[in-house]
Amino acid sequence: MRSWATDGRGGQVKIGGWGGLFGDEGSGFWIGRQALALLTALLDGRNQADHAFFAPFVAAMGFPTEKAACGTALLEWYGTLRHPRASVAALARIVSDLAEGGLEPARRLMREAADHLCAHIEAAQRHFPETSLPWSYAGGTFQSRFLRESVAVRHGVPVPPRLPPVGGGLLNAARLAGWDVDDAWIERVSVALRDAGLTS
Repeated sequence: MRSWATDGRGGQVKIGGWGGLFGDEGSGFWIGRQALALLTALLDGRNQADHAFFAPFVAAMGFPTEKAACGTALLEWYGTLRHPRASVAALARIVSDLAEGGLEPARRLMREAADHLCAHIEAAQRHFPETSLPWSYAGGTFQSRFLRESVAVRHGVPVPPRLPPVGGGLLNAARLAGWDVDDAWIERVSVALRDAGLTS
């Protein structure tokens, strides 16, 4: 997960997004990886406290609930993925749905993700201590209402995004090119991206 901030006077900073090996905390991939780590700890008995997570998570993945068979299914699932990172990231939706349904281990995973994302906002604020930085969001992970609300508890209600993630790149490129980027330009780009189906 990468965050980008500007002070509105030309100053910019990027935070996070260092990749799945030693960064990317709070992203969909990170949430999915944490969920799989929790599942494997439940399968082999290292975790004795979060049994409530097991049955609904494996059911959502379509795995058997008998532990030996579940472990086999998990390894087969992962071994046959064509796009492992995207498939693991997609598990964040399951975790979010379970969290919104009140399942505490899933809520804890989503709160931990929110903690990492709050750290991005706080780091950005340290870069621009004289500027008030409202926050917004983009990407599939923030489709989670639970995640947005968990961040909002600490940093206030987000500004609704006007462009999908690809639009942010277009906006930055236009500014770097010296284009006149005003509200009308943003609205035209938003409509064009929506018409092209590029909304997430």
